[in-house]
Amino acid sequence: MVKNADGYGSLGLKDNQGTKKIQFFAGGNSYIDTGNVGIGTTTPSYNLHIVKSGTEDEGYAAKIENTQTTNGVGGLIINTKEIKSTTHILSANSNDINKFTVFGNGEISMPQIPAGSGV
Repeated sequence: MVKNADGYGSLGLKDNQGTKKIQFFAGGNSYIDTGNVGIGTTTPSYNLHIVKSGTEDEGYAAKIENTQTTNGVGGLIINTKEIKSTTHILSANSNDINKFTVFGNGEISMPQIPAGSGV
């Protein structure tokens, strides 16, 4: 760990070419610029892969919370560059069974609700 002139600590890791790929900085932005990150898994399959297993407590695997109280505060933005009907923006699954999917063209698929039901 290294401290800067303001006394903030930082930790940087470089690859074998000497390029910094991971930077943790106590006084500003931190980043991981390579590979996948796993929380609760040692074999992440996605850029951010969170696994909650066991029965130690109840609850969700992740929480995104914005505690700001100013006007125009938002919660979550999911953005994809593709607007195709085959692009999955958001999918919700339970026990690996799809419950709903939002596609890039704005359509929503809910397999458990019959087509044309007006929902």
